[in-house]
Amino acid sequence: MRVIKLGIRRKGLYAVQFDEPAEAEGVSADERGCLLIDRAACDEWGLREDSELTQSELDELCALSAYKRAHSRALFLLSRRDYSRRALTDKLACDFGRAAAEKVVDRMVELNFVDDERYAERLAESLLNQGVSAASAIYKMAAKGIERDTAEHAVRLQSVDAGDQLDKLIAKKYASKLSSGDEKAMARVINSLARRGFGYGDIRAALARYAESDDYGY
Repeated sequence: MRVIKLGIRRKGLYAVQFDEPAEAEGVSADERGCLLIDRAACDEWGLREDSELTQSELDELCALSAYKRAHSRALFLLSRRDYSRRALTDKLACDFGRAAAEKVVDRMVELNFVDDERYAERLAESLLNQGVSAASAIYKMAAKGIERDTAEHAVRLQSVDAGDQLDKLIAKKYASKLSSGDEKAMARVINSLARRGFGYGDIRAALARYAESDDYGY
């Protein structure tokens, strides 16, 4: 296939028009069917109008384009917040294909920009400090792409006791509701704490401790 036009597009792209329909993984096409390929990749390749490419060569060029653009996007995303390896790979793969995404994330790991254990420890600390139970924290971390074993280890490192968490939560967030002694208010508190992932046994024990404390509003 032959390149018949290289049109400059925004965001560092060429709109590459071929003399026949063309497609490749990791790049998209515009409304005219032109492939949107990274300019730096094209320049590195030496692509010009009238260049002749086989499908294999086009695939190689587009793989380079996808890698460069996925690499740039990964750096941008990681400058804003941490990602797990799996979550970043999935996000990049949506736009640049699985092969480019995996290659870029491998590079981010090499550079220590992505570290699931470090990310898990920070996330576990944040969630537990918010009053989320250990079980719920592990579930939320898994939803962000952290392997369960890694999440469980990160939570154990925090050495947080469910009873201590509940005592603090009740004193800080639920004291006013419990002070009335209303059974419906008590039920709402129990259900709210259960939604945070705490077991009913731990909740009732914590409520009993609170009822016996000087802070209980009777």
